Amino acid sequence: MTDPAIARLLGASEVIIRQTSDDDGIIIQALMTHRQVRDVFVDTGDKYPEIMTYKQAAEMVQVAEFTLKG
Repeated sequence: MTDPAIARLLGASEVIIRQTSDDDGIIIQALMTHRQVRDVFVDTGDKYPEIMTYKQAAEMVQVAEFTLKG
């Protein structure tokens, strides 16, 4: 199912929500244009460069490095 309200909230072009195959949860997929992605990162400055280490990327999205690598 798609949800235009959640898409607007996330600043995405489209959001797709679907049940996982094992019924343990849902998957939310936000589809964004290049411009929308760029706008998210416009004020990150030197803290988060265009090419990041796993540590920087994990910190930015607030997950553990092993979660990001998975």
